[in-house]
Amino acid sequence: MSWAAALAAVVLFVVLADRFGVTPRVREVLAQNRAAVATIRDPNLAEADKEAAVRRHAGRLLTLFVSSTLRTAAALAVPLGGLWLLARAGVVDAAALLDLSLSWTFLAAATVVALLAAVALRRRRV
Repeated sequence: MSWAAALAAVVLFVVLADRFGVTPRVREVLAQNRAAVATIRDPNLAEADKEAAVRRHAGRLLTLFVSSTLRTAAALAVPLGGLWLLARAGVVDAAALLDLSLSWTFLAAATVVALLAAVALRRRRV
């Protein structure tokens, strides 16, 4: 039962991360980072202009960091809360669940399941 509950939590996390818009925020962070580096490397900009632009990039990156962190925390809180409720109800053993989550076999299986869930979500969207 621990395997089913833990893998269901992984799938739920992937689905919620998608629904909460975590991936677009990560893509935006990467684009913002590339823009900041391009600004720094731009030989046509004066140092004062570069500094002002980099400050704007830094502010946007901070906003994206907070947004990504909160969205990821929310996506993680729901499945973890579900596992906690299952443990409190006696459906799964919390110690066994923790041991399972630290095993390399579960980590490998969870990685495969998460990738499959992400691919399924992407295909559904297209």
